[in-house]
Amino acid sequence: MTEVALRPYALLPRQYDERKVLAITIDPRGRALWLICPDVRFPRRRAGRDVPAPVGLPFDALVVIDDGGRVRERTLHGVAVNPKAFDALPGGGFVLSGAMGPDAPSGQIFGPDGRSRRRFPLGGVSSIMPGSRCPAPHLAALSSLAMAPPCLPPPPCDARHRTPLPDPA
Repeated sequence: MTEVALRPYALLPRQYDERKVLAITIDPRGRALWLICPDVRFPRRRAGRDVPAPVGLPFDALVVIDDGGRVRERTLHGVAVNPKAFDALPGGGFVLSGAMGPDAPSGQIFGPDGRSRRRFPLGGVSSIMPGSRCPAPHLAALSSLAMAPPCLPPPPCDARHRTPLPDPA
């Protein structure tokens, strides 16, 4: 079993304000990423802490990337969702999921230059995973979209259950 020290992933570099962090992730390469909004408000509290939200949409966000102690920044221009989750994409882009308004779950993809490439409505997102085997490139990073076509059959529920084979007709 491999032991991994989690402390470096939990600590935002000192020059940034942790109260402005909207989302945190660790990408498949082991880099810690924080999505920071420069102008936030705190409309509610959860577990005794203020929950940040952008003052308005769209906004420019800062992605802080810690790659083994080497800290880099990337700006995302025109973020049009209130991000709840995000991840890095192969090739240097990013995908965000959140809401564009009340009861309007949405996703947004950014290219390596930080410019928005696409926005789309989402069903229920349970997680974001880069490098999925889904054939559609704009959905490649989203693992559980209610509105996306099925990419792979669901896993068996237990050892006795077998996933049905597709009908050859």
